[in-house]
Amino acid sequence: MIGNCEQHVVDHFQREEDLSFRESERSDPESAEAELRRVVLALRLISKANKSPAKASDVISWVNSVCRAAIRTGGYRMVWVGLAQDDEGRSVRPLALAGAWREYIKNANATWSHDPRARGPGETVIRTGKPYVTRDISKDSSFAKWREEALRHGYQSSLCLPLSVDGHTFGFLAMYSAEVDAFGQNEIEILEVLAKGLADGLVLFSRTGVHRTTDAEALAESQRKLRQAERISQLAQFERNLETNVLIWSEGMYRIFGLDPQKKTSFTFPEFLELVHPQDRDYVRRTAMDSIQQIGPFVLNYRIVRPDGEIRYVQAEAEIIRDLSGNPVRSIGFLQDVTDKNIAKNALEDANRALEVKNAALHEILADIQKERDKIGQRINKNVQDLIQPLVQGLKQGASRKQQRVLDQLENSLRNIVSPFIDALGEEYKSLTPTELRVCDYVERGLAVKQIAELEYVSPETVAVHRRNIRHKLRIAHQKINLASYLQSLRRGDSGQRSANGHNYIG
Repeated sequence: MIGNCEQHVVDHFQREEDLSFRESERSDPESAEAELRRVVLALRLISKANKSPAKASDVISWVNSVCRAAIRTGGYRMVWVGLAQDDEGRSVRPLALAGAWREYIKNANATWSHDPRARGPGETVIRTGKPYVTRDISKDSSFAKWREEALRHGYQSSLCLPLSVDGHTFGFLAMYSAEVDAFGQNEIEILEVLAKGLADGLVLFSRTGVHRTTDAEALAESQRKLRQAERISQLAQFERNLETNVLIWSEGMYRIFGLDPQKKTSFTFPEFLELVHPQDRDYVRRTAMDSIQQIGPFVLNYRIVRPDGEIRYVQAEAEIIRDLSGNPVRSIGFLQDVTDKNIAKNALEDANRALEVKNAALHEILADIQKERDKIGQRINKNVQDLIQPLVQGLKQGASRKQQRVLDQLENSLRNIVSPFIDALGEEYKSLTPTELRVCDYVERGLAVKQIAELEYVSPETVAVHRRNIRHKLRIAHQKINLASYLQSLRRGDSGQRSANGHNYIG
């Protein structure tokens, strides 16, 4: 158990009038881009928190700076470090606080007692030594005691990580977000590396007797943590000295570029440009130069060429570090191999383009089929009207009543054959019944109501009803348009002229 520190940090923080913090602009936590953004922020936080305190008196300042860096860099709403105490009430004492905490920690009265009713995420972490993720504070039962106050401070989700050394948990690092379900698995694993570094730093100057033997060992451990974080996130870190133009790469950078870190430990910027795809070099050079004038991070997407000739796609995010006078001195950032993502994106685009070509070809085929169908329908209709119907009408002359009925049935059958092709002439015919289609044909040929009634074996009144229904379905019920002329215009396909010069058919 870490011994008591020389001052009570809560009183120190209450004297501060304003703790600055920044809310990160998060999109949907399920989004791959949002997850990548949080991973980059978490890695950047590890980079900023990588300096260990120089002496025991700096421990509290160091932990406090890590918490503030989490607010500024990681975009969390509140961060605090709690230590388990061996007092009678088994209390949890805040060691460092940052962000929108105000009265929340003071009123929390956190403990790690045996009473389940007083046990929250932090206390659970101390007892189990395992991380605890609260996806939604408004629903998680572990926050029942603190829910109202947490929501009032704008906390929606939280992550609590153990501070442990050699299997012994002596405290926790708690991080709160203003978004529900804000902590992704990659981000959690990287933040576990941060918590382990905090624990090691605290133990280094504690009174438990756990010490590192040399500065070289501490440096090696720091580098090991960075390599572990890079493997987890599949990101790599780089730094460019703007005065010497020298680049320093992490191990992950060499892996992405297909190089051996033992053969070359640093690059100048011109040497790095030689590794960039020739078509992208001007873009990378120009963006790097322009970024020196920028405030905040900038992103580059470009291609690299490995020594074996393989082309890879990468995405880099970096920012410019300035001295106290505002002069740019360094650029630091992270790089990710996005080749697989680009291959999948390009394959999807190719598939979409191929589908568009096939759809266009299919539309052309369907249009040709429809044109051919219309031609066939028009020929059949013309042959029926010009050849067969006059023949049937001629046979009716002088035929007996029984023979006329047979001929009428034949004529009706011909109408039923032709009517499907009439549908192709325009949308106007779609709602007409077969009987109404036959009436349309009679009207178009100039037959009077009485003649139509005799052919259909119905009364003239029924034919009049059919005519009214036809005018209604053709949307000319309230227009002074001659029905026969209108139907003839539909047959000719000059509906545009009909609409513009509808008065031609008044009568």
